[in-house]
Amino acid sequence: MVRPWRAVLAPSYQLLPGGKGSNQAFAAAKVGAANVEFIGCVGDDGFAATLMASLKGAGVGLAGVETRQDAPTACAAVVVDAKGENQICVGSGANLFVTATQLEAPGRLKAGDILLQQMEIPPTQVWAAVERARKAGAHSVLNVAPAAPVPEDVLGSLDFLLVNEHEALEVHAGLQRDLGPGGIAVSDPPTVVTDPLGACIAIATLYEVAVVVTLGAEGAAVCLPRRPPGCDVRRGAAAGCDVMEVEAAPLMDGEKIVDTVGAGDAFVGAFCAALAAGAPLHVCLQRASTVGRYRWTVSKPVLKAPMVSALEATIRCNAFKLCFQFEVAAVQHGGHHRVHGGGGTGGGAGAHGAGPTRGPARGDGQLGARGRAGEGLLGGAGAVVGATEVSQC
Repeated sequence: MVRPWRAVLAPSYQLLPGGKGSNQAFAAAKVGAANVEFIGCVGDDGFAATLMASLKGAGVGLAGVETRQDAPTACAAVVVDAKGENQICVGSGANLFVTATQLEAPGRLKAGDILLQQMEIPPTQVWAAVERARKAGAHSVLNVAPAAPVPEDVLGSLDFLLVNEHEALEVHAGLQRDLGPGGIAVSDPPTVVTDPLGACIAIATLYEVAVVVTLGAEGAAVCLPRRPPGCDVRRGAAAGCDVMEVEAAPLMDGEKIVDTVGAGDAFVGAFCAALAAGAPLHVCLQRASTVGRYRWTVSKPVLKAPMVSALEATIRCNAFKLCFQFEVAAVQHGGHHRVHGGGGTGGGAGAHGAGPTRGPARGDGQLGARGRAGEGLLGGAGAVVGATEVSQC
């Protein structure tokens, strides 16, 4: 990797479309989401033309994309080493002009839609869009990437928070309160937490948001807030948390990790596509884990159409093992109810549907009211230039 005051030589480079928002929209469309709309800003340049053509080819709607004459399309320099590890530096460009008001067009964000956002646009606009989604009755999903603190009121308005291990710790570190026994806030600022899953459990318990965390080779987990019957209805009072874990999708014969760039975006896009289709949470995690693993092991950044049927086969093969894993994981994390692929979402009910829900959640792990699948993805667009190929999905 590049260190200060050093230049390194790479054998080649590729110029490819990218950006977290566009990557995730691309992935959601490629794995079968029925209606994906991308919302963002691009410059009037060749990078924008490449990006728009790629998204259009994947079936992503582009009516919400604005072209700026005063800023270039965002661009990221991605350096990937021989082990598949990467460094990324983003020139934001037109991404800095994305606003939540782009969601105001008639029919663009309606009750039951899923609004997926990332942190490559101005944070104030992300928070404003979360509020718009709440008022519209849409489901709000935030992928905190790149890592950044998230205001408490925003956390309380989300249905899903999606993070990796580092992002989980940074979000927790940015909180102004911490949990004591029974989920009561006791300290200011929070104590230092070094366990990513522990940080996610704390966030889910206090803010009643379902937190999905990717754990690298260990797989992924979702932390589901739970409130025992008859407890105080104040947020964070006597709340609990169920944890559902899935192992990382195994490598098939002859597969090897080639490049991890974009694997997180592939996971997020596939998770939201499954969520929009009404799949239970354990299926959402299975699909996302499989798509993320696929991105690690391919040398080309395009998801092929036959992948959808291949995903189904992989999921069926792992179904029994994964269901057993769910039961074990729930017991390992505080002796909560066993989770059989269920549990409320969006700060909803627990593993067996106990307790009141916040928002349109059901105890079987599916979102309640549902509109057009996957519509409304607000995020950064951009071209990507790097020392090796970069993910489009």
